[in-house]
Amino acid sequence: MLLFTLALACKDPVDADSVVTDDGNTVAPTDLNALTAFMFQEWDNEDPTVLAAGLENIEAIAAEYPVEESNFANRSFEGVQALTAEDVSDVELNHGYDPAGAGGVALFLQSNFSVDEHVGLFLMEDQTLIEPASPYYARTITDGGDCFASADCDTMRSENDVERKNIVVDTEHQTIKVWRWVELSDGRMAVAGRTWQPDLADSEKEDKIYQNYSVEVWIPKDAGALRFITTWSENSFDFADSLIIGSVNDAFKACEEYLAE
Repeated sequence: MLLFTLALACKDPVDADSVVTDDGNTVAPTDLNALTAFMFQEWDNEDPTVLAAGLENIEAIAAEYPVEESNFANRSFEGVQALTAEDVSDVELNHGYDPAGAGGVALFLQSNFSVDEHVGLFLMEDQTLIEPASPYYARTITDGGDCFASADCDTMRSENDVERKNIVVDTEHQTIKVWRWVELSDGRMAVAGRTWQPDLADSEKEDKIYQNYSVEVWIPKDAGALRFITTWSENSFDFADSLIIGSVNDAFKACEEYLAE
């Protein structure tokens, strides 16, 4: 069960309405634990309505939470259920770690900026301007960089060389991050992304990230975009879920500030 980090605001995850096909089959789960895994596993499903169903369930769940509140504890979750080997079976992993060992956290945010404006951030080679925990974050777009922002192609892929550093941790890793345009049932165009760490970092740093995954969405709203992310990680260091959530929220805030400028 997912728990709010603020005990006074603790709620059980809300069940959204299931999205059901004409033949009666449920397309997407309605609880956040299963839904986050679904979004990772189904990211490249050839049927775009499958991923759209997941996005619409995330949006329905978000309606029950204060996604605009400044206190991120009221729109975040600890203890997200770990992914399974089946969930990650379509991505290349060489680190040798079981995804069941990677703990997860999740976070909502109602952004003041449109999906298109956020897509522009995806293309930045230097991500340090919007990643406060990273003194070094270099992105190389490997596919779709010339057509994704205009939606002339459906997907974009990148390789990312990332350093994470603060008073507790000094580590680095390399990730693959991909994005996909998804048309919702009402015609709005959303984006679904996922990230994974294929290998152990070739690094002399003592702190290690053994494995890392995330799913992230950007859903158009009248006043900007609904953002949601779940990130799972297993590390050599102890790092409380609340600190990871705070770091993710700092990145959300940095995007807002950068776009405002």
